[in-house]
Amino acid sequence: MRFSPTSKTDRPLSREWFKSSRSLSQSNCLEMAISHDGRVLIRDSKNPDDATLSYSMSAWQDFLEEIKSGALSRPRTVSADTD
Repeated sequence: MRFSPTSKTDRPLSREWFKSSRSLSQSNCLEMAISHDGRVLIRDSKNPDDATLSYSMSAWQDFLEEIKSGALSRPRTVSADTD
C-alpha cells in the first residue's frame, strides 16, 4: 500500500501540534495535527513553517496498521567480517 500526501495547504483544526511523548527530548521529530476536515497533518518540528503533509484519516490509520504489523520494518543487514 502506498501512502502519499494529497495536499500541503490544509491548516490544523487548532494551533495544537503534538508529537510522540517518546520524542520530547529529541530534536528530530515529526509533529501531527488534525485539520478542520479531519485530515492528518504532519510537519517537521525543526522546520514548522516548511511544507505540511496532509493524509486522509483512513490512509493514516492504514499506515499505522502497517507499522504495527511489521510490514514496514527495515530488513536486517548482515555485515561481512573485515578480518
